Amino acid sequence: MYSDAAALSCAGRARWRPAESPRRSGFAPVGRYSGPMRSAGSTKKPRSSSPQALEPLRWWHLLLGLPAMALYMLGNALAGLGLVSSPWPGRVVYAIAVVILASVIRTSWSSFRAQGWRAAAGVLLAFALAFALNALVWPAIVQVLGLPGANTNQEMVRALVLRAPVLMGLMVVVAGPVVEEVLYRFVLLRPLLKVNSPLAHAVAALAFGFQHVAVAVLVDHDTAQLWNIISYAAFGLIQSVLYVRQRSLIGPILVHVLVNGLGLATVLAGSAA
Repeated sequence: MYSDAAALSCAGRARWRPAESPRRSGFAPVGRYSGPMRSAGSTKKPRSSSPQALEPLRWWHLLLGLPAMALYMLGNALAGLGLVSSPWPGRVVYAIAVVILASVIRTSWSSFRAQGWRAAAGVLLAFALAFALNALVWPAIVQVLGLPGANTNQEMVRALVLRAPVLMGLMVVVAGPVVEEVLYRFVLLRPLLKVNSPLAHAVAALAFGFQHVAVAVLVDHDTAQLWNIISYAAFGLIQSVLYVRQRSLIGPILVHVLVNGLGLATVLAGSAA
């Protein structure tokens, strides 16, 4: 606050009068005018109540990010169809995501840190919601509605993790969350927010969901996997809301790391049993 109500009230009633001793009145004479003065200990700067701005979006973010997102969404499907056999497209996508993140990390970290304990609370709440979605809500929906229970994407990731635990562990827990949050939350959601907020959240969530079933649908022609878009899109929506509320990519990345890390630990623990 700039000043309290009492000081404002005194300022509004100030008038010309004989100068008095500062000790008696609490006012300091300036010529023949007496007005309220702040004490030396009341020089505290007012805190701004306006929210932090989202990370700045540059034209080159979209120029690099949108093609990278399209390639990331369809890359595995194109590889499965035999149209892409080189690992370089994937490496280029990861490099682009890192470059974009590096360009906004200072602003993103500043926004995250400015929230103090609320930032950590938001991350923990989003993680709890994601855990409840994956472990309780979606399995219950699948059982009640009789939907296909198998998740091809998760089974494929599990097989890759068991084949190369260290490399795939880093990909799943570190690289994947960074790339997906940069592409879907910053490159896709961020510009659409200027058009329409509900539309932006819906498009980002559905694109995130489709990316996780693209191989099963486009390569294996398993259209039943389209149902799994719902659970992935719900998680994407949680991430998008967290991003907008915290005005930072740090929170969604941390939540994604925690969710994937828990899944990785579950897979490794199950294989060791």
